[in-house]
Amino acid sequence: MIPDYVKRVTYSKYLLARAKFLHKEANELSSAEAVLVMHDAAEMLMRVITDHLGVNPSDKFMDFWKLVKDKTGSEPPRKGAMDRLNNLRVGFKHKGNLPNSNVVADLIPLVTDFCTETAEQYLGIDYEAMSLTDLIPNSQARDKVREAEKAKADGDIPRALLALGVAFDTLHYEAYKRDSLGLISKVSGRYDWDHGAAVAINKVVETVNMLILGIHPPKLRRFSVCTPIRTYAESGAMQVVWTHDPNRLSAGDYEFCHQFVIEFALRLVLSS
Repeated sequence: MIPDYVKRVTYSKYLLARAKFLHKEANELSSAEAVLVMHDAAEMLMRVITDHLGVNPSDKFMDFWKLVKDKTGSEPPRKGAMDRLNNLRVGFKHKGNLPNSNVVADLIPLVTDFCTETAEQYLGIDYEAMSLTDLIPNSQARDKVREAEKAKADGDIPRALLALGVAFDTLHYEAYKRDSLGLISKVSGRYDWDHGAAVAINKVVETVNMLILGIHPPKLRRFSVCTPIRTYAESGAMQVVWTHDPNRLSAGDYEFCHQFVIEFALRLVLSS
């Protein structure tokens, strides 16, 4: 399989995972966003399939089934479900109609099945086995995310979250080095500032720098709550301190942190 195809299919899976996460936010707007992202995930995969088959793609989403059938003799699956998805997208994007959250919830597994079945049927790719971790170019961060995935599979959520914390630190250091000239310096002791004012100003500086680096502050706060405090000595030795009982953290906390690290890594790639 052409490496570019594999990469694009992996991005499709990332978008589908993003759609699932958006829907879990459980509000009307996030469900509508999930429809748009889910549609993009399917469309990206469909475009890879038409490229692979040598078929000229159509601007009309639902033409995919006829085009592929004319080329291969077999019609792709889940046409009815994907037509419903397309109608929801058109209704929201062009008419301002918010989709029903329960309808979106019903469509998510059907769209997942469509992606899984068409990737296998026309590309010979196991869609479920595609790893979003492969999208991370930083090898140290990538290894830590894989370590986290293994720990999660073993049922060790605290160890998985620690590994994700270290992966984020690695990516953050990379981003800081790359963009240091564009970041705002904190207030230092050489200025005659009131201590309280200096602390307040530095908090604002930290938030602005996070935005410059492409980090969403509220998401970072939740990530920080879910992961332990990590401090590093010059030798590279790490000290870990949990501020709460890590055994009370859930698989949902892990999924959020995993998605957070993947998104940050992708932003670094896209902004480089």
